[in-house]
Amino acid sequence: MDQFMVDVTDIPEVKAGDSAVIFGTDGKLSISADEVANECDILNYSLVCGIDSRVPRVYIKDGNIQKIFSYISFPYEW
Repeated sequence: MDQFMVDVTDIPEVKAGDSAVIFGTDGKLSISADEVANECDILNYSLVCGIDSRVPRVYIKDGNIQKIFSYISFPYEW
């Protein structure tokens, strides 16, 4: 399965449309796949391998989107 929910009940400043970084960097805040995997008591490899091919890959360099790749777009972007 490639869906999940995040409980933000105790975060009063959260509002619809806010972005949520599961792992990565947003401004000065950063959380690694290692940290998330440790919190979930799984291997970091299991975490990143569990991201289904339906999730687009966004390649960023120097804070700018370089390319968005989707395995399900037709024709495939190589």
